[in-house]
Amino acid sequence: MFGTSGVRGPVGEEVTADLALDVGRALATDGAETVVVGRDARDSGRMLARALVAGLTECGSDAIDVGVEATPTVARAVVREGADAGVVVTASHNPAPDNGIKLWTESGRAFGEGERRRLDDLGD
Repeated sequence: MFGTSGVRGPVGEEVTADLALDVGRALATDGAETVVVGRDARDSGRMLARALVAGLTECGSDAIDVGVEATPTVARAVVREGADAGVVVTASHNPAPDNGIKLWTESGRAFGEGERRRLDDLGD
């Protein structure tokens, strides 16, 4: 599911509300009790962020939705809020029809290979 910078691709094909819901569930199942969720201004961002929050809360985690924020701001918010993880809905420089999901650790660094693999395993 995840590449080196999370997952990115066309909304409705590779990046879907179901995928975002599953990512939220996997983070919660993996033990993230509090997760900061942010997004960029792409049209699909609100829908994907809501699905992430739904997956998190369905599995008992708390979500801090910071709305539209730059990716580094969300990473810093994870540390500032004492959260266990962070998620940014963004496709960075990819075309407008795309979107993506990028994950942050409690220390505000991008998820590494081991963390991504663990979530992939939980999502299977």
